[in-house]
Amino acid sequence: MSECVSEVPGAVPTDPVDAVLRLLADGRAEPRDLLEVLPGVVFGIAVDASGTAIVEPSPDGLPTVLVTTAPGHRERVDVPGWLDARLADLAAALPSDGVDVLLNPGGSTSRRVSAQSVRQAWLDAGTE
Repeated sequence: MSECVSEVPGAVPTDPVDAVLRLLADGRAEPRDLLEVLPGVVFGIAVDASGTAIVEPSPDGLPTVLVTTAPGHRERVDVPGWLDARLADLAAALPSDGVDVLLNPGGSTSRRVSAQSVRQAWLDAGTE
């Protein structure tokens, strides 16, 4: 598994997704709030030396693609590289089942989001 380091406690959210992840962790937001802020974000997908997305277990043991919502979150994950992608790219690249998305791995508010939810957020947004 890739090595992860802790984030700075009390830091200001880096982006709208990070802000909602923090609200979810505090019980002040609903999962649908997270899906509503995914469009428009430039994600970072962790890739190996050949440019293939890295799949690792989430904290609950399920296979996930490691994805960040801002460059600052990349510092916590030791991987060979990052591929920038929009929601449409991320949704299209995910397998039909069996691999989800781990948002901001290594962070205190890291969260697994099902591939189906990512695809639905893209469809609901109707964006590229």
